[in-house]
Amino acid sequence: MANSIDEVYERFLDDDEHILWSKEPDRRRLHLDGGCISAVMIIAFSGYGIFSLITAHNTAVDWVMGGLFVLIVLLVSVKRTAAYYVTDKRVLILGSLSVKELKYYDMAYVNVEKQKKGSLGNVVMLKSNLVREGHSRTGKSTVYTGYTLFDLEDAERVKELILQQKDMPRAYAKAEEIEQYQR
Repeated sequence: MANSIDEVYERFLDDDEHILWSKEPDRRRLHLDGGCISAVMIIAFSGYGIFSLITAHNTAVDWVMGGLFVLIVLLVSVKRTAAYYVTDKRVLILGSLSVKELKYYDMAYVNVEKQKKGSLGNVVMLKSNLVREGHSRTGKSTVYTGYTLFDLEDAERVKELILQQKDMPRAYAKAEEIEQYQR
């Protein structure tokens, strides 16, 4: 499945890696990082910033500082949709400022969250990392990191494609290799 957007992001792929599915970024859509909690915090901090602007000494410096405060809160909390790639080796999420990758052998969980409105869904994945800690009884614990592919029309199909790649023998072999190394 090669088109112009795939050619732009080819530089992020390994030489022997192939794109199985991709989605071009929709620049009109925004997502809150933390859902409802994030929305409440944005409203609270923005409200505080605006209140400070109104009740301050009304100098230019106060307006600039208050405006910067509100702007920073919004920029930290809201993120644009990224370009998504499912390849034969990993899932890539290419944002405007970051590149995230999730290799199949690191995946602990894949599921689809259907949106209440319309036919869109989100593919949610968890990456598991075994970390060594001196405070636990075994000296090891698992840390999970979440990744989401937002607003997919074919979310179920993407989930199945990811699960098929995750179940490939090379993913199992790599997971076993990592497990042996971490012991």
